Amino acid sequence: MTNTLKFWNLVNDKANCPNQDSGSSESTRGLFNEQTRKRMQFVSLLLGDNVTGAINTKQKCPTCNGNFTEIDNAGLYCPECKTRPTRYYITAKKIGIPFLYSAPVTKEPFETYGQALKSLTAINHSYDEATSQGKKFDPSKWLPSKNSERLIENICKTWLKNYEPEVDKGLKSEDYVDSLNTMCDSFIIPFFKNKHIDLIDRDDIEKFYHWLLDKDYSSYYIKSILSTLKTIFKRYRPNDMPIFPKISAVPIREKQRLGLARELAILDKIPERNGYRLAILILLRTAMRINEIPAVKKKDFIDGIIYVEKAMSKRRLKLKRKAGGTVPYRISPELWELALEHMKNLDDDDFVFTVEGENLTTGRLAKVWAKACKKAGQKHISLQQATRHSMASEIWERHQNEAKDEIQKQLGHENRQTGKKHYVIE
Repeated sequence: MTNTLKFWNLVNDKANCPNQDSGSSESTRGLFNEQTRKRMQFVSLLLGDNVTGAINTKQKCPTCNGNFTEIDNAGLYCPECKTRPTRYYITAKKIGIPFLYSAPVTKEPFETYGQALKSLTAINHSYDEATSQGKKFDPSKWLPSKNSERLIENICKTWLKNYEPEVDKGLKSEDYVDSLNTMCDSFIIPFFKNKHIDLIDRDDIEKFYHWLLDKDYSSYYIKSILSTLKTIFKRYRPNDMPIFPKISAVPIREKQRLGLARELAILDKIPERNGYRLAILILLRTAMRINEIPAVKKKDFIDGIIYVEKAMSKRRLKLKRKAGGTVPYRISPELWELALEHMKNLDDDDFVFTVEGENLTTGRLAKVWAKACKKAGQKHISLQQATRHSMASEIWERHQNEAKDEIQKQLGHENRQTGKKHYVIE
């Protein structure tokens, strides 16, 4: 007869006899001093050494108000009064079940030790079956909906969903929210999947940090991922924040200015097809945001000025540019003639820059620029640094006293300090 069958026979015999002690109870008391360890060991004796979890109660003895410190085959009991609790709960934190107070299917509370043991047996069987097949155990199937909502994957989904109205109203950048999605889907959820947010501690955060280090990402990107996780904790566990490791982020790229000689060499290698050279020339001469150039239409070109009020994100037209409003960018007569020639067969409502009928993307522009740098034998510089950063730096050198105002106007910033803080290369 198996240990489990022996147990059920004893339960049937003793469930209504709380005053009766067994030899097993005496031996258990002699072997274990710590209450929790004793209860876990007792479950192991019944179900085997590989069982995960324990059965406990939050109740106290109704007679003496003491704890139910002893255990026998019928469950916990008070050693002085021989009374038993009427409510039990399961805890199996190692496999993602912090507390389970009722049967997963019937939703009925565990009124006896035997009821809790049946559920714990089923949970361990499900866990063993999943691991033997190389799958990940899903504790959410066993948790009530309230507990399931606190699993890290569900927390992330809820947190990200809250950004959707802000993106729709243009209050948050779609690219920014996409980056948060990437960090959650690619790093936070895979590592902490099926983990209850209240059970994640400092050791778990340290393990996550070293897991990221093994992936050879830059310290800047790792810091961004950890900052995202920290923001989630601040929102959903503000009073019990785990300690996060301190990271000294290093710049992910060297700060560079384009310079006239390098500009001429690279421009010579940029193809004219699809308006690539014209688009990049406009970016170099105006320093408009790179995602604004794919959004301009023929009707936005008026008397030597390009009026920009929208931007493009992943081929989707955004209703307004990042800083809002309309910004006029004046271009030289030579550049204006090139633009008119490029637009001669377009209707007023047509986008100026397209590739095979599709909107030009910032990614394609960046690739064209990088390829031209290589062909010209020039050190690579990002298109962002070659345009906006270099323009801000040139303006700063020409006008030390009036530079902040001019940079704000030229780059279309709302804040006067943004240009100096983020774009000027000294």
